[in-house]
Amino acid sequence: MSQLVEKKSLAHWTQLLEQHQQEVLLMHLREAPTVEVAEFLTQQPVQQLLTLFVGLPDELQGIVFAEFEAEQQQLLYHHIPSHERSEFFHRLNDREQTRLLPYLTKKVREDVITLSAYPPETAGGIMSTDFATVLSGMTVKQATKKLREDSPSKKMIYYLYVVDEDMQMLGFVSLKDLIMAAPDAQVASLLHENFIYAEVDDDRESVAQKIEKYDLVALPILNEEQQLVGIVPYDDAMDVIRAEETEDMEKFMGIVSNESATDYLKTSSFQHFKKRVTWIVGLFLASTLSEVIIHCHEALLARLTVLALYLPMIAGAGGNAGSQAATVVIRAVSLGQVTLRSWLKIIIATCLLSILSGLSQSHRSF
Repeated sequence: MSQLVEKKSLAHWTQLLEQHQQEVLLMHLREAPTVEVAEFLTQQPVQQLLTLFVGLPDELQGIVFAEFEAEQQQLLYHHIPSHERSEFFHRLNDREQTRLLPYLTKKVREDVITLSAYPPETAGGIMSTDFATVLSGMTVKQATKKLREDSPSKKMIYYLYVVDEDMQMLGFVSLKDLIMAAPDAQVASLLHENFIYAEVDDDRESVAQKIEKYDLVALPILNEEQQLVGIVPYDDAMDVIRAEETEDMEKFMGIVSNESATDYLKTSSFQHFKKRVTWIVGLFLASTLSEVIIHCHEALLARLTVLALYLPMIAGAGGNAGSQAATVVIRAVSLGQVTLRSWLKIIIATCLLSILSGLSQSHRSF
């Protein structure tokens, strides 16, 4: 019964289209199930499809677009005027955006990634479009021509990423392999199939660690369909590592991290104050507690004044021990040896070290 209703709807819409009653047709499409709307639109010529699609409400455009096949999505997107592409791209959800990216030209893809809003802490937020792709079925001569079209920078020209017809990444070939091979040789015969990659939603710190661990020039970034959408170059990865190390150090030193204020001389005094005041106030309250404890034993200190001589020594030793512990732990964090989940082990190890240090000092005193 539902199939019969659907066929009647499609026939009625076709009749409205033939009668040039576009406004009436659009009114019916706005109220119809999106699956039926998508099916009807895909049966139309490209220009007619585009005219009807643009006439739909913005929210409905994104939903209907998601129902199209990947080939139809690519075709439609390329026929949308350039000044409307970015606006349309923003109406898609994250999954639809990452599915569309591999099919765009390098220039369009670059603009789209710049204007899209990948979270800055993810691989998608730091990836670049400065790379070249070739199809596995191409010859070396065709791949060389494609390389000229993509025109990556000098830093990123050493590797070409190989994809299939669905833009899924298969591996890579080096520029040296391409130059040394015969012009009619197949790219597939030069393919390096073993490669390291990350996904768009991966944490940027893990991406940087992969690049450092495997000593890569760049790391390819894939979407959930295993399609190549960008790369993270070595230089950007090192910037991420430095930023993360700075953030970890500030956290251990009780400074509230602020990514927008990384340059010391360009940071205002008020910003420095906001970053440090929380921990300074906390230390002041802790010191007050220590003073209260000492005050409670004031009578004992009055009788044994020699104990007062040891107070500066204990405070100084505590400060030095704290600095040493912070330095060791910060270094371990920057090397990836410990994480926030290791906090209990760190506390236990530090307590044992404190006990051993105390026993050592006591032994020397006696």
